[in-house]
Amino acid sequence: MHRIFLILLKKELYEFGKNIKFWLFLLFVILCVCGLHFFKRSIPDNTAVLLILLLISQYVFDSCIADIKSGAVLFFINIKCNTIKIIFAKFYIAALLGFLLFCVSLSFLMQNAAMIDLVWLFPLFMFTTALSYNAVLLTKKSDLLASTLVMGVIALVLQALMSLHTVYVRAAIVLPASFITVYVSSILSKKLMYRAELII
Repeated sequence: MHRIFLILLKKELYEFGKNIKFWLFLLFVILCVCGLHFFKRSIPDNTAVLLILLLISQYVFDSCIADIKSGAVLFFINIKCNTIKIIFAKFYIAALLGFLLFCVSLSFLMQNAAMIDLVWLFPLFMFTTALSYNAVLLTKKSDLLASTLVMGVIALVLQALMSLHTVYVRAAIVLPASFITVYVSSILSKKLMYRAELII
């Protein structure tokens, strides 16, 4: 079990390095932020968090699509790797990515955020990972539709969470929501119709 998870992590790291869409999106975000700083305009904290979540979502999308196009789903089935391990491998990379982006944003962009915000951001990273995974399944591999749906949901969830001023209340809400989303992912991937769509 531990060996399988390490294999999944190596696969995710390899694909992350080759994820052209993510790196282009990251470059676009950096250029936009530099442009705003040049014109001496600040970015609200919730906008910075939203950009981090969208970058994570982009990584998960491309990772899931790569699994489909490369036939990795057949590999997952053959080694009897369940959906939970797949999602947690993606979440591990997403959480590391989110942590690094948050630390950079905390140093240069955010004004009212603090390291304590990671208490609710980490489960939010998990929620974003599982939500993106579900979107790829439900939209039948449609990149544009899946990304649009996830961006809309993430923006709404983030706006609702930001209206709560207590970090621990945010964590108490988003933590069970993330586990529910992961559980839904495990149910969806067990359906033969979704497996067939992924393999084709």
